[in-house]
Amino acid sequence: MASKEIAGYNTHITALDDNIGRLLDALKEEGVADNTIFVFTADHGDMLGSLGKYRKGLPEEEAVHIPFIVRFPGKIQAGSSNGAMFQTVDFMPTLLALSGLSIPEGVQGADVSQSLLRNNPALGPEAVYLEGKIGQPEEFRVLRTKRHMLAIRVAGLATTHLYDMDSDPYQLNNLAGNAEHAGLERSLREQLFEWATKTQDQTVVSQIG
Repeated sequence: MASKEIAGYNTHITALDDNIGRLLDALKEEGVADNTIFVFTADHGDMLGSLGKYRKGLPEEEAVHIPFIVRFPGKIQAGSSNGAMFQTVDFMPTLLALSGLSIPEGVQGADVSQSLLRNNPALGPEAVYLEGKIGQPEEFRVLRTKRHMLAIRVAGLATTHLYDMDSDPYQLNNLAGNAEHAGLERSLREQLFEWATKTQDQTVVSQIG
């Protein structure tokens, strides 16, 4: 199964690469390539066999980490990379700002345009809040900071995952429930609950004591 999954994934990537090239060529032919914001992104990742798991809907880095590649000639430096925290609700306000348009009041999500334009991740959010259930029998929530990832099971709010992504990028050492890291876990849980409150995630908020 693993070889078929990887072969299928690589085939899809090849097809995407070819067709993105066609789109960019079409923009050039129409003479609008230098006046177009071109974005390549996705709504989820894929485990692709990492940790012996496949597909999406899991509180693991491979499943929740997505690309956000922006081509904006004259504004965003070609070939630059940026470690700013980003989530799907940030797409709309960020793209509106890049387009020079106003952001409506009440929009959930952050404008990360300055982080992209100045290539400065410090101008982006300190953390992101993720919700998930697809592929899982139970709902989960994730807090991802620049260094740590913490996940809880919604039913009962127990911590299921805690990783130091700097020292353990492949998530091989789950620190959840580890007495030595109890302070860190408590701090990250508090941040997660703050996000749940801010985003009015009632399934979580209703259980916070």
